[in-house]
Amino acid sequence: MMLLMLSVSVLVVAGMVNGSGHALHSSTEQMQQLQRSEVSMVNNIRMLVTDIDRLNNVLKGYIDSWEEVSELLEEESVSDPSLAYKLLKHVSEGWPKVDSALMTHTHISDIMDHLSKRADEELLPNSDDVMGASEALIKLSLIYRVNATALAQGHLQTEQDSHTHISNTLPLSVSELASIGLVGINKGHLGIGVEFLQAARTQAVAQQGLKQQKSLRNEDTYTPQKLDGLIKTAVRVHDHVLELRGERSLTHSTASRPLGTGVSGKLKISSDIQAKDSPDSIIGTHYLQLHTNETWMLKEKDIVEIKQTEKLCRGEDLRPIRELSTLFCQYMTGNHPWLLLAPFKVEVISRQPYITVIYDLITASEAESLWNYTAEGLHTPNHPMMKKNENSTKIDWSLKNQWVNESDQPQLKQVTQRIEALANVRAGQQHSRPYMVANYGLGGAYTPHMDTFGPFGITQDRLYGERLATAMIYLQAPKSGGNTVFPWVGAGIRPVNFAGVLWWNLLDSHEYDFLTKHAACPILRGTKWIANKWISYKPQWPGRNCPKDAAKRITQPNI
Repeated sequence: MMLLMLSVSVLVVAGMVNGSGHALHSSTEQMQQLQRSEVSMVNNIRMLVTDIDRLNNVLKGYIDSWEEVSELLEEESVSDPSLAYKLLKHVSEGWPKVDSALMTHTHISDIMDHLSKRADEELLPNSDDVMGASEALIKLSLIYRVNATALAQGHLQTEQDSHTHISNTLPLSVSELASIGLVGINKGHLGIGVEFLQAARTQAVAQQGLKQQKSLRNEDTYTPQKLDGLIKTAVRVHDHVLELRGERSLTHSTASRPLGTGVSGKLKISSDIQAKDSPDSIIGTHYLQLHTNETWMLKEKDIVEIKQTEKLCRGEDLRPIRELSTLFCQYMTGNHPWLLLAPFKVEVISRQPYITVIYDLITASEAESLWNYTAEGLHTPNHPMMKKNENSTKIDWSLKNQWVNESDQPQLKQVTQRIEALANVRAGQQHSRPYMVANYGLGGAYTPHMDTFGPFGITQDRLYGERLATAMIYLQAPKSGGNTVFPWVGAGIRPVNFAGVLWWNLLDSHEYDFLTKHAACPILRGTKWIANKWISYKPQWPGRNCPKDAAKRITQPNI
């Protein structure tokens, strides 16, 4: 173990994320704002450099003219006719040019003043933000199995699309690949970290033969020889951890097999897959039965949850065919007279618990208006359980949000009316909290969680009570990734523009439905905007009958 600690200390050359950054990578909108700002700033700098060059040429010419005269001038030499003439001519011809150039370029000071104020007026990324972005890339590689070598060459290639298509992106330099790899190792993702270090070495070797190698910026930091040493140490740590702890835990991940030589091959097998007759997944009734087993909950639940979440994020469905065959889509009319005239297309994702997708729950213009309204006010959510500081990067989500009242955006009243008709609830501004509009960022994700306040000891909303149901609307769907998944249901939902997802967090008896624990998968490409309306319990119970069956689930919208 001492060897392991010494090996790790050699690799930890980059600082850990300490939460002092602005978490800009956690919001695509704020990254786009940074991009627009940077375009403006670089244009200003480009103009400044051009104007300074012109001014510099005039000033340099004046200085050169003076140097020619001053070499001949002495203290009493102005009495010399020719030297006096030269002095007069120098100032007479030269200073008008200098004065004109200074007057022409008075805006230079304005540009410099504007540039100097940027750091005080704008959230700018620092090393912690870069570290957070590196960690996001590592997580994307872990979940979607991104090919690090292809990424280095400018191609975003995953295991799923390796034989179909490759998405173009910007290539990464040797130093960038090495830095990301070291962050991966520091975060415990040893297999992914080694992959990035190996990709860095491959690129470093390829660049050795380039004639312009000396002009490459920051590449000398990671030579092939230095990378060889880092890789050798990283592989030794990887194989040691794999042998002692297995392929995966809550704090580490490795490749499925040793990467070096000298390992016995007697790998530790995670206890959640130790029995040959164990099911491939634990979902539904099976999970609820295990939920009462305190030993299993403490030792196995979290790692099983992580693995099942990652499978769902990659597009798998963990349910048996017989269950999937009972699901369907249909136009919904329900019991509401308005829906007879304007039915919604509803897809049943799960029966137990009841999860549905309602297509075109919001219009394109309503969605665009909503995200434009919130774009400038996005901030890192305060997490009541984690109790992290604002803009912290060390929380279990990667997003920025803003709360919006229906009075702030009148079109939300129409959206609320649709939800009320579909779910047979009271969800207006006087009956529930505002909408939460959120924008996910680079690798934007949210780890498995329940939307309820309890039973985790968080104080409920005194005015509205517990969150009976969740209506989540996709204002903008990402191009790839970003699924909403329910690890204990075994189902996932691929985001669709303007669609809504409705599920019930409580049973009809007000007991918690633990199967509704869900997660947001990392964004692979594109932008993801959502709007959440949490339907509160207190405004509903006066109009709801007491259930005869305590385990009964609410099934609205009722097709």
